[in-house]
Amino acid sequence: MRRQIRTAVVLALIGAVYLLAATNPANAQDACATFKWPIEIERGWFADGTPLQVAAGGSVPEIPDRAIRVTLAPANQTALIVEPRRKPAADSSSGVFAIAGIPAAGTYQVTLSQDAWIEVVQDGAALPAAEFSGVKGCAGVRKSVRFDLKGGPAHVQITGAPASQILIAIRRVP
Repeated sequence: MRRQIRTAVVLALIGAVYLLAATNPANAQDACATFKWPIEIERGWFADGTPLQVAAGGSVPEIPDRAIRVTLAPANQTALIVEPRRKPAADSSSGVFAIAGIPAAGTYQVTLSQDAWIEVVQDGAALPAAEFSGVKGCAGVRKSVRFDLKGGPAHVQITGAPASQILIAIRRVP
């Protein structure tokens, strides 16, 4: 009986240590450092508090030098441009917005504040991701995907988001 109590106490202490480690802000910083590429600019934009607002179905004239807060709709009420590569959960949120002008061809990084599926559409087709990096435990940033884009218009399609709003950062990779 004593051995079982000791085992239970040890397991409870181990659980408490893991809980403290998971909620420690320093660990969130460490998690953010495990992305394949730096995301400090995106984290700064997300924390800035002045995102560009766009509703699903809306558009932005160009890629802004700040975050974009996209208001999404229930997945079952969202008209998508292309069939998503991953089917969204029925209780999730989705949306599409247009970018009137990508300034020049190049690799662009699209970073999301929370878990969701992202597709960039040009000429009616979803572009393949050039690279992907996702980290759980990074406060305010969930994933970053790189796409090779052409200059001109594009659509950003978000599916499977757990909330009705999401922050997105888009910038050209040097």
